[in-house]
Amino acid sequence: AAETASATAIKFINVENGVIEDLYMPILPSRGVELAYSRHITVQRCSIWESQNQNSNWNGYHFFVWGSDNLFRDNYSRLARRAFTPLMAMCHGNVFF
Repeated sequence: AAETASATAIKFINVENGVIEDLYMPILPSRGVELAYSRHITVQRCSIWESQNQNSNWNGYHFFVWGSDNLFRDNYSRLARRAFTPLMAMCHGNVFF
């Protein structure tokens, strides 16, 4: 568990107008998709099934957002500590459909 702490599969930092689609992860070491300070990102048809590490340090978060105006569409999450997590006051305008 120590090797996977704070590991993120896909992380967008300060990205604008991006797309993540058709992602499939049966076993996730720590965190899945993280959008940090990003906006106008579309995340669609992504499946994350299980988190290997669900202890502290934000592990077990499948879709982790601290950006604004992002669209999450037709995504699936199973056995997560937190599946869809908007974070902080700057996280506004996100749509989870």
